[in-house]
Amino acid sequence: MPNNYQGLASSPEMRRTYQLDYSIHMISDIAAEYDGVVDRGSLLCARSMLDAFYVHVRLLADFLVKATKGGVDFGPADFGVEWKIPTTAEAGRLGKYWDTASKYVVHFGHPRVPDDLEEVGGFEIGSRAFKAMAADSLIVFAEFMRRLESQTPPWSEGSRIPDQEAEPHAWRDRMLSDRTNLLHDSFIEACGKVGLDGERLLSTQANDDRRLPRIASRPTPFG
Repeated sequence: MPNNYQGLASSPEMRRTYQLDYSIHMISDIAAEYDGVVDRGSLLCARSMLDAFYVHVRLLADFLVKATKGGVDFGPADFGVEWKIPTTAEAGRLGKYWDTASKYVVHFGHPRVPDDLEEVGGFEIGSRAFKAMAADSLIVFAEFMRRLESQTPPWSEGSRIPDQEAEPHAWRDRMLSDRTNLLHDSFIEACGKVGLDGERLLSTQANDDRRLPRIASRPTPFG
């Protein structure tokens, strides 16, 4: 049993899942907690959260709205999902967040230090702005989750872990079920933190009325 569990938890499929799970938690936790950290005067923590938020939004944008660089990055295809980059408004905004993070956070890009100070761009900071960006990310992620759940094999044997060598097909069904359940639970929890109804987003009946109004935010100069 220990070896079977270790194989389950350390499989490439699960290790990729842990990375997605981490980014989902990071954007939702930071969005929910950022203003409180600033109000308490924990500025070092707030600065770290700011950078981390944009890094993880950028990671999710890479996964969801950018072409996967084969052999370098993993993407939806590594989860067995046939994925076409969405053309929704949320996906479009997510691509813009990727661009902002690239120019202002993960690179010393010229937009960070333009020759003319009047060209310094706006940089959205604060829980309201972060919740809006996280909501866009999660709405796009919901489409990925619907596709993933639709192709996940059923598992009805509870906590039993099949022997990986003796029952390879059953073992894989259990692993894929665990993978999807982990992402499902993380997604629902993250949605709740940013004001979305995760279960409704995952419903196959969901349509445009599932979208919440965007949270208004005021750009703040990045410094």
